[in-house]
Amino acid sequence: MTPVASGARRAGTLLRAVLLALVAFAALAAPTAGAEPADTIESTLELDGMSIYDSALSSACGFIVVAELSGTLERKVTLGKGERVAAHENASFRGEITWYANGRSYTDALDSRTRVEYPEGIEELFVPAKVTVTGTNGGTFPVGFGPPGHGKFTYDALVYATSWDTGMPYYFETSEPTWTGPGFEKATAKVCAALS
Repeated sequence: MTPVASGARRAGTLLRAVLLALVAFAALAAPTAGAEPADTIESTLELDGMSIYDSALSSACGFIVVAELSGTLERKVTLGKGERVAAHENASFRGEITWYANGRSYTDALDSRTRVEYPEGIEELFVPAKVTVTGTNGGTFPVGFGPPGHGKFTYDALVYATSWDTGMPYYFETSEPTWTGPGFEKATAKVCAALS
């Protein structure tokens, strides 16, 4: 894959922070109803027709690519107990994504699973997290700014906020992702060809 220039990367980082803040705000505005056990935090967010700028595909294809996605983001954080202060999270996004460019479109499933390890728990801000994403098109969303396709990638992150009412953590990446498998390159070529 073509590396993103540092200026584009900085712009992508800013755009990602804005997107994360919007998702965090939406999760705060509509937390899952019902009583939950004290050792877990859960949230569900329904998205319908959310539009995003796809910086990874725009860079790879050589023209501006936008996407519209719909689906359900479910997150469950299991908190540590007693002396075990570590926490972990299992999340999934299931839905559909359509990319648009040059008057053309390409639609695919968006089905990803995310595992987040919080080795120092989530009781404080700016604690580390280790994120592993598998599935289809998870680099595009909910992670953002990654390529389309199927496979696995990991990256380091830092917790920057927690929901005031549920305690759900929100994080941003602090390392370049490590991509595994040829599915990302194949999907990038396929989507770019369909939109050309």
